[in-house]
Amino acid sequence: MNQEQRNQEWIAQRNAEEAKRRERAAECLKDHEYTVLADTEQLKAWRCKAPGSTDYAFDILMTRFGIATVGDIDGLTFSVGLSYGIEFLAGKDIGYYIHSKLEGHCREREFDEDAFRAALVHGVCSQICESTRSDEEYAALPEWMRNDVGPGEAGRWDELCEFVEAKHDSISYGEEGHDFWDGLNDRLEEATCIGSTEEAFSFMSGNYDEFGLGCDYWEIRVDKPRESLINRLYLINHAAKAIVAQQVEDKAA
Repeated sequence: MNQEQRNQEWIAQRNAEEAKRRERAAECLKDHEYTVLADTEQLKAWRCKAPGSTDYAFDILMTRFGIATVGDIDGLTFSVGLSYGIEFLAGKDIGYYIHSKLEGHCREREFDEDAFRAALVHGVCSQICESTRSDEEYAALPEWMRNDVGPGEAGRWDELCEFVEAKHDSISYGEEGHDFWDGLNDRLEEATCIGSTEEAFSFMSGNYDEFGLGCDYWEIRVDKPRESLINRLYLINHAAKAIVAQQVEDKAA
């Protein structure tokens, strides 16, 4: 599989994940009704709730100074207000744009293993390519290693570890290149066990040169929005879309 195919696979996987989140939100809110609680120039509010149940029930409140959701899905506040309208919450770009308008204290994050491993794959591949001593040795490297890997780099993690281990095992102690491959092999084994943002930053701090991460390694993001937070945003987005559709129906009536 070439890099273009891997990129396409990564995009398809991302789209599938988004579709799965939308389906989950639709299922959770399938019986919800959307009631207008307030509709003034200063305040707009809706109750999103299934009859006879408080499961996933929440209110959406909009004032000049902000937007808030409160209820069974845990509260969130946004730094934009009435001028953005309910259409803002009903927008298409949930993971980036809508998320970007959350107040800072609501932006829960968690360790992103894929981002961490992708950074290491990119850096180690560069180091290996730079360590080759001849054109023949360079040409013998896997094609994916010789080319800049793009989206989905983390998918090369197992291949990289296997390649480094095989090179390490093929060079005896004392032979030229042994220390290089021995160091990479040990560090990759250590990296495999890392499971938190703090551990990842500590690891990169101690190995940024060996892994080709550069002196600005601290700018590499190895965390992402918490999964449960993104799922809540999809619930809010689904409700907002339903409210917009309901408004269109009311105007047409």
